[in-house]
Amino acid sequence: MGRLGVLALVFNTLLYTGVASVFKFAIGLYLALLLNNNMPFKAMIRALVLIPFIVPTVLSAIAFWWIFDSQFSIVSWSLRKIGLIATNIDFLGDTWNARWSVIFANIWRGVPFVAITLLAGLQTVPSSLYEAATIDGATPWQMFRYVTYPLLTPIIAVVMTFSVLFTSPISSSSGCSRAAVRQRHPSDGDARLPARHRAVISARARPSPLP
Repeated sequence: MGRLGVLALVFNTLLYTGVASVFKFAIGLYLALLLNNNMPFKAMIRALVLIPFIVPTVLSAIAFWWIFDSQFSIVSWSLRKIGLIATNIDFLGDTWNARWSVIFANIWRGVPFVAITLLAGLQTVPSSLYEAATIDGATPWQMFRYVTYPLLTPIIAVVMTFSVLFTSPISSSSGCSRAAVRQRHPSDGDARLPARHRAVISARARPSPLP
């Protein structure tokens, strides 16, 4: 991999991690503040918010694969029916479309974790603080700035740390990288085995051909 390849890798990693983490935090914080208020159907809305997080990753990947398909995308079909586009959008064939598509899928997957964790933190803020701020004539923004945000800062730090770690392709692929290195460079224990034993192990690890 040349210098341009390394720069592209760094750019894609920073773009993917930064944009996804910022949007997950912003949307998750808004949902947490919304669900912390008394509103009708709050339990149902909480269940709907959790759906992206509890759906298995395989099903989410298949769903987004269909949504971003170049021929059968429901997004392209809807936009063509409305008349906004004339041809299907190549979500995964174009470089920038592929970047934004992957970022969107990660945001959809990670928002529930941020929202529910921040909501749990909001539940620990004493209501007496809000009552005192209301008596002093504080606006909603002032109550958030001087009451909610300072008490929520430790939870925000923990949530965003986990969010960045779960989002970053580098941390996600570390296990795969170690496995690849182990395959290329066998351990000392494997190297000390006799040649015939290594041949048997290699033959067992090789997938059998289809009949």
